[in-house]
Formats: sequence, structure tokens, C-alpha cells
Amino acid sequence: MEIPNGFLIGLLLFGILVAALLWGFGMVPWWGALLCLIVVPIVVCAALILLFYALWMASGSH
Repeated sequence: MEIPNGFLIGLLLFGILVAALLWGFGMVPWWGALLCLIVVPIVVCAALILLFYALWMASGSH
């Protein structure tokens, strides 16, 4: 199963937005913003994968 490019670009833009907001409001230093840029998309992907796995298990079609 392939992940659509638009979804990956959306995750990247979401990560950039979160990192920019955190850095802009002074909540994290510049290196923390770079870390958020990497971590946020990974966390979103992991949450979606776990959600779909849980739905698949709950459906009983496994």
C-alpha cells in the first residue's frame, strides 16, 4: 500500500506550521523547532496507523 504524496506533503506542512508556531511564540528554542518539524509528522503517521489497526481489529475481519 502506497502513501499518497499529497498526504506526505500535508504532514510536512503541518509539521512546519507547528514548529513555526512553537518557535514564534517562544515556547521552544530553534533546535526544538527543528525537532518538532521531524517528530510531529512521525507522531501523526503513527497515530493514524494505530487507529486503522485498531479499527481493523475491532471490525473482526482479520
